[in-house]
Amino acid sequence: MNNPDETQKLIEDLQVVKDAVARSNNIFRFINISRAMALVGLMGGLGIAILAGVFYYLTIRFGTYAEVPLSYRMALYLSISVFCTTAGITKVLLILTQVRKTYRDITTLQLFSQLISAVYSPQSIPLIVSFASAAAGVLVFLLVRDLALYLVPAASILVGLMLVAFVNVFYIREMLVTGGWLLASGLVTLFYAERVPSSLAVIITFACGFCLWYIAYRFISKAV
Repeated sequence: MNNPDETQKLIEDLQVVKDAVARSNNIFRFINISRAMALVGLMGGLGIAILAGVFYYLTIRFGTYAEVPLSYRMALYLSISVFCTTAGITKVLLILTQVRKTYRDITTLQLFSQLISAVYSPQSIPLIVSFASAAAGVLVFLLVRDLALYLVPAASILVGLMLVAFVNVFYIREMLVTGGWLLASGLVTLFYAERVPSSLAVIITFACGFCLWYIAYRFISKAV
């Protein structure tokens, strides 16, 4: 590689590959965002566990959620809003940091464009529409039939199936582990929905599932 012409040729070839990736509809195939998503999963799992635990404590203390003082409920709603906003911003920042390790000159606008193109690609849109339609239908059915106690198990099953289906879209193997947990725990809590409070079901399904995402990442990254 001492020949300047060969070096220049290699640089040009690398630039061609980089340009092809930039034009690709799926940036996830060429960057490793597993660590970023694992950290978001851990933060999300712990946050969900804490909020659901507070919800469970309030219902136990006051008898029913309807009897919880309005100030307590408003504080809980505010905490949920802050948590969701923080988790969303953290996810974007972590992904941006990871992407810029590979593409140092990419702008935030270009990143969002690539991410949107990857998420809403011809491959993923049918899946998104299918799961969104199923989720809306199940939600309406359970609410109309006054079966709200089955909402958490049903949501866990649907999200689990969605994560498994999206593995080949986002190329994150940990999604299989979390998806499998959500599916299995959702089926279990579905049969025990009348005995297990919804707040505890959220901890068993979503909180544990997202924490498991981080654990799976740690094991998989060591095995590679």
